[in-house]
Amino acid sequence: MKNLLQENYPLRSLSTFLIGGTAKYFARSRDLQEVLDLMNWAKSENLPVHVLGRGSDILFADGVIEALFIKYENQELAALGEGRYRVASALPLNYLLMRLARDGWEDAHSLIGIPGTVGGAVWANAGAYGQEFADIVESVKVIFLDEPELQIKDLKKEECFFQYRDSIFKHRPALVFETIVRCQNKTVDQEALMKKMVEILKSRHCKQPLNYPNAGSIFKNVSVTDEIQQLLGTNFPHNKIPAAWLIEQVGLKGFRIGDAQFSEKHANFIVNLGQAKANDVLDLLALAKQKVEDHFKMKLEEELIYIK
Repeated sequence: MKNLLQENYPLRSLSTFLIGGTAKYFARSRDLQEVLDLMNWAKSENLPVHVLGRGSDILFADGVIEALFIKYENQELAALGEGRYRVASALPLNYLLMRLARDGWEDAHSLIGIPGTVGGAVWANAGAYGQEFADIVESVKVIFLDEPELQIKDLKKEECFFQYRDSIFKHRPALVFETIVRCQNKTVDQEALMKKMVEILKSRHCKQPLNYPNAGSIFKNVSVTDEIQQLLGTNFPHNKIPAAWLIEQVGLKGFRIGDAQFSEKHANFIVNLGQAKANDVLDLLALAKQKVEDHFKMKLEEELIYIK
């Protein structure tokens, strides 16, 4: 088991942000028992454990982080029939979405283009254009790391406490290692479905700063009432004010600290212009939260997860 451990591992290589210091220990495996053994070893050493997917919504601190970072790499996918699939957590989300579309299911097609893994989509309840990953979750197999003994648990959808960009897994350290997804909406025009997905991908490429390292959307959109929309003179779908709009309104689009910048293309993205540090990003986050609260009396909440 210890032969899997790598010491002083560069964390920037584990994040789409390309920011971060050093992990005291790092290991990768597609074998669940190996991962359990690693977790138990970390417990015996009083080391925190962080389970990683693609690292597409994570900011690692600068310096050395005294913890064990584990990348679980099982990408298995099995069709169970009647719109049900067993999916391992490391499978890229877009691979799953394309498979569902090829099989004629349109329950989650709007999520196409979201970076990350299926495990990350469960963890964050990824969503776009009115659809959420929780829409297709039937159950989740998970190991909670904060329990005295590490045990595999099978959670039903309602036990995952999915909310807007949120789940129980954001509030308890855990390894989500397998999900049963269930689709119910069969398309009558598969060609039209594929065209929709291509258009969504094109839109993402046009609107998002994919030419720079980034961690996706930094802040959640802000839920408001009809009355607030009327006061602001806006009419955003689903009564959610885009965080990008709020950031732009307070004059921070394109604003830069060090090599971290609110993108000139999409204000809810922070991009790494080359040598950005975690503290540069944290300073931008704090500035945006303060300015939006001062101007709009609204609180921005991060989607980005900071590990220190």
